Amino acid sequence: MCCRSVYDVRRQFCPSYDEGVTTTIQADTVILAIGQAADLSLMPPGLHTSKAGAVQVDPITLETSLPGVFAGGDVVSGPASVVGAIAAGRRAADSIDRYLKGGDLKAGRYLLAKRVRKDTQGRHGDGAAPGRSDASGE
Repeated sequence: MCCRSVYDVRRQFCPSYDEGVTTTIQADTVILAIGQAADLSLMPPGLHTSKAGAVQVDPITLETSLPGVFAGGDVVSGPASVVGAIAAGRRAADSIDRYLKGGDLKAGRYLLAKRVRKDTQGRHGDGAAPGRSDASGE
């Protein structure tokens, strides 16, 4: 099917499709991702998820609690950017390649540190002035 529009006239998410336009592609499994909640009902037992329903993965390899099963994007992070989802897909693809070749999934890979910004008044991310332990700045 061809997607004709993603939003309705009220700008609410409501995709509409042209069922007259079709393309057939051979596949074992198709996972439809349209920005809604993930349906994990097809996953075998043992897949660990958070209380919010996100799939839990190793932060470096993106391997789930099921050996050989990798995940990334919104199903792991919740709604986020397409750039982040593509980056996760690339990292997962690297892990899958290593897994299939019997390689070390973590060799030469690391997590990037998160950047912490100071505000314009020189306060730390917790609101405390430099050298202070509380947010009051006193």
